[in-house]
Amino acid sequence: MHGNRQISILTILIAALTFWRCSEDWLQEPYPNSPLGVFDAVWDEYDKTYGAFEAKGINWDSCRTVYRSRLKPDASNDELYEVLCGLLGELNDGHVQLMANGYRRFYSVPLPTLFADSKYYENASEIAMLFDLIKSRYLSEFKDSGSFFYGRIALRTVRQKIGYIYIPSFNPTDFTIGLIDEANAALADCAGLIIDLRFNGGGSSEVLTAIANRYADRKRIFLLSKIRNGPRHSDFTSLVTHTIRPEGINVGQLPLIVLVNRHTASSAEHFVLAMRSRPHTLIVGDTTAGALSVVVERMAPNGWEFRTCPQVLYDTTGHILRNSKGRYPDGIGLAPDRYAPNLLKEIYRGYDRTLGTALNFFENELSQTDLTPAQ
Repeated sequence: MHGNRQISILTILIAALTFWRCSEDWLQEPYPNSPLGVFDAVWDEYDKTYGAFEAKGINWDSCRTVYRSRLKPDASNDELYEVLCGLLGELNDGHVQLMANGYRRFYSVPLPTLFADSKYYENASEIAMLFDLIKSRYLSEFKDSGSFFYGRIALRTVRQKIGYIYIPSFNPTDFTIGLIDEANAALADCAGLIIDLRFNGGGSSEVLTAIANRYADRKRIFLLSKIRNGPRHSDFTSLVTHTIRPEGINVGQLPLIVLVNRHTASSAEHFVLAMRSRPHTLIVGDTTAGALSVVVERMAPNGWEFRTCPQVLYDTTGHILRNSKGRYPDGIGLAPDRYAPNLLKEIYRGYDRTLGTALNFFENELSQTDLTPAQ
């Protein structure tokens, strides 16, 4: 798109943060450590830094009027916590959180359970059960390094050579890019690949891009964005272009299915957008978390911490990113092309519905490579 700058989102965020720190006339005003002072400090910080007010049609002034009226000058911490949770809940953003000492961490978007029929929001053994099932029932010749692993599908019902790669996060401390290159080299002779991003909570945008480049068929723009940089809700940087291009051990010519669920978040959701820009790609599973913006952490006068999100996303035509119903994805998530959420009871019985749906699609339609076309 003419006039867009192709620079690192980290660079533009640093620039915006520097601008915020230097703009004491409109940011970081002193507020007293009182219930109303804390409320005003939190409300004002979002008013000056949050990026998606206009994209979501949120009247933040109205929110202030409604929720501030519920606080008395001598309100207790319990009452202050409840009011702030209500206020931040209006943002419905997967990255907006309140971390108050002595209270449960509040998420603007309620946490989903691990599986549709699970009662747990966090349970390492249930997650491990899923991936142990994949290793024992679905794969042969698999190799792992920490939580990362890859291998070949080994089912009698699947005649095609299908490779499988599980990417647990995009944090550089979890694994090296070299492991992705190793996996791609080992699976390059496959007819198609499955990349599993279930329970991938995101990480570094640089790692995301480096990995996505391994699956790019050519240089493609997959997203545009802006960063909030001023006191008005319309104050933003110019558009930043997010691209992928072939790099490293590249298998961009292979048909690809990406597995996602409600815990696929942040840069993992950006990976989904990147893969959707290339041809012969399908997204299978459940709707993602809806936490796509970059995050900035702030502290209220009483020491409570909270997260604000200064980024707003645009599609490759320069329009605000929206789903088929016209809704902005933060707090909503990215819908899969094939809806096939996991059920815990099926995992207990040795069946992975999400992976099974992907394999059925590959087996029945891979010869036509009729996957979602690039936009």
